[in-house]
Amino acid sequence: SRHFRVTLMTPNRDVGTIDGVNLVAGQRASYGAVKTLAANHDAVVAQHFGVRTMRYLARAPIRVVYDLYVPFVSENLAYHAAQRRSPFHRLSYRASDLVQSIALATGDAFICASERQRDLWLGRASLLERIDVAQGRADPALRRLVEVVPMGIEERRPESTRRVIKGVVPGIRETDRVLL
Repeated sequence: SRHFRVTLMTPNRDVGTIDGVNLVAGQRASYGAVKTLAANHDAVVAQHFGVRTMRYLARAPIRVVYDLYVPFVSENLAYHAAQRRSPFHRLSYRASDLVQSIALATGDAFICASERQRDLWLGRASLLERIDVAQGRADPALRRLVEVVPMGIEERRPESTRRVIKGVVPGIRETDRVLL
């Protein structure tokens, strides 16, 4: 937000404020809402949208980056495997995978959590014919297509430089166990 105009759309109503960010709170990412917001921006970053919205964005003069941190096919596998066998669960599992396939087929670029995930998404992109020789010449590592944007903590253990909770916050003693 220091360099660009940023809008954050969230279904949550109570999100507070973020300096330099236009918050559109309590708003579902419906076709109409996304279409209206996208018209005033150069890029959209999202996990996915409804199929109609993704189709619209694919044709719009806007750069679309899909966040593929959660591979639905493996994330939802355990849940659906534990459910009673039914056509609903088979279709629900398949539908979530198809949504990510549509995102891969229509997005301009993709971000994921690790190099291992990146291999997964490059493989899926290849199956959807998103990778070609011209693209390989222009970007041999295909980083413009799929890039890793890690999250979480660094490999190096964090070092405590000052007390911030234990013995500082009223009601929390230095001997208390704190769970975040």
